[in-house]
Amino acid sequence: MRWLVMLWFAVGVAGATARAETAPPDDLVAGIDAYNGGDYGTAAHRLQSASDQGNAEAMVNLGYLYARGQGVVSNPDYALLLYQRAAALGDAEGMNAIGYRLNFATPPDLHAAIEWYCRALALGNPRAMNNLALLVYNGRGVPPDRAEAAILCTRPPECPRQFGPGSCLGCHAAGAAAAARLRHAARRRPARKRRGAGHPPPLR
Repeated sequence: MRWLVMLWFAVGVAGATARAETAPPDDLVAGIDAYNGGDYGTAAHRLQSASDQGNAEAMVNLGYLYARGQGVVSNPDYALLLYQRAAALGDAEGMNAIGYRLNFATPPDLHAAIEWYCRALALGNPRAMNNLALLVYNGRGVPPDRAEAAILCTRPPECPRQFGPGSCLGCHAAGAAAAARLRHAARRRPARKRRGAGHPPPLR
């Protein structure tokens, strides 16, 4: 998938689905190009167009713009709505974004965050792996388990940093198993009431 969380972007895989094999819409590609060129206004316009066409990747990326106020007026609530729409379409990065939002709420809702991270992890989302690893390592929302954290931090050979069509198959299998273990561990911790909401970190 194409995400705005990092300066690089690449095509991700959502399993053996027709969506993963479909070429991205022109508006999505143009929006990402505009963003990387520093033209946030054009990026928002093109991503909104792709989002209106039902493209989940565009929804998540547009959500990140609204979370940060880049090219648009900051609107964390609309950003969350976009993440939810993408997640409803089966987009793993949308699921991860919801988890991140809950993770950094005030106070955090770690029980719900872990559930969303696990959903994304089961689809092989690398950001969810990293976010879960931090929670597991520090024992936040689940019992501390450095061995499990190390597993989450270690991508299998089939899952390179720069993703491409047909890759990440190892992450899907490993992610599904890890998600099941972490859901079980999370049930041993009480859920916390959510009051506020966080948003993705700024670009580095």
